[in-house]
Amino acid sequence: MVHYIIGFPWETPADVNATLEMAWELFEKYEAFPAVQYATPLPGTKLWTMCHEMGLPFNADGGARFQHEPSFVPPGIPDGWLQKAKGALDLKLHAASQRKVIINITYECINHCLFCAVGNRVRKGIPFPRLQEILKEHRAKGIEALDIDGGEPTLHPDLYKTLEYAKELGYRRINVTTNGRRLKDPAEARQLLATGITSMSISLHGDTAQLHDLLTGVPGSFDETIHGIQNCLNNLGIGQDFAVNVTVVRQNVEHLLSLVSLIYGMGVRKLNIQFLTPFGNAQRNLLPGQDMTPVIQVLDKFGDKMAINVVNGLFCQLPGYESFLAGDVQKLGRTMVFVTDEEVNLFDYLGARRHKKEVCKSCAWSVVCEGFFEFQEGPSDV
Repeated sequence: MVHYIIGFPWETPADVNATLEMAWELFEKYEAFPAVQYATPLPGTKLWTMCHEMGLPFNADGGARFQHEPSFVPPGIPDGWLQKAKGALDLKLHAASQRKVIINITYECINHCLFCAVGNRVRKGIPFPRLQEILKEHRAKGIEALDIDGGEPTLHPDLYKTLEYAKELGYRRINVTTNGRRLKDPAEARQLLATGITSMSISLHGDTAQLHDLLTGVPGSFDETIHGIQNCLNNLGIGQDFAVNVTVVRQNVEHLLSLVSLIYGMGVRKLNIQFLTPFGNAQRNLLPGQDMTPVIQVLDKFGDKMAINVVNGLFCQLPGYESFLAGDVQKLGRTMVFVTDEEVNLFDYLGARRHKKEVCKSCAWSVVCEGFFEFQEGPSDV
């Protein structure tokens, strides 16, 4: 364990962030757990004298406040900033311990989404014997959470065998992410839910057939996905969780409130609002812009009615709504396995395409954020 102190009278936000970044770096390299304390003036210390000389009001009963709250506000740091920054590091440390393996079992898909993150990959799947090896390998590391993704996982011929095998190995939390189209058949939905998965996520990107089908590139996909969602909701077992994923792009951002209203009206109570990442088909021309009003409208109206996670967003874009982004830090503990057998830490993989700007140095969330995504330019007529 290494002790760090933040919030001295002379420090700026950039100074504090440098300390927290060092604390995280040493934890990553050497597993030296950081114990972060606030600078606390105690009688007889130079800090006590300095605070008096600077006229800084402080709580004299500081002994019990070391790790809980600042005794004073440094002149160069906004009130409340230190607590956010320390909380960000605590959040990151917790996230690193919540381990999960995500397996893209196939890149085959029956949609052709404009923004697909794996749309440029060879459309093939992982053979079942290799899936068994991957599952055993990560279970042996103590991982109990599994996410089956794609492409479209329901197209894999051994999906059900894979899920049953994962359950036999002792995976306690198993999720399947799908576009839901094949679940338009109630029997398919019942069969998938009966494998013992603990949760399922279905992607819906438009509030109308015209919009959703435009984004997926497949006429009729909206109706099939809607039926898939309803069939899953009708057949959920005790303790099974269900969510809808919405990817926000230029074409649907103004329809977001209407889309979430539709989802809520169907009985869905968990929502993932996903921003684009610069992989696969996603390019700059698909970005929804900097105005977060449509997202804020959803959070204001449904934030206390649904469990909402904002995925791949930036804390600085949604001040006051940071709690909706906090879950995204969980990527720190997630290993993603591609069809090609490549394995990456999801947080690092995404972070490689992000960069920090000058403004990031003074952001209270800097230690848990890798900065802004770098997108390639795309054709203007998409």
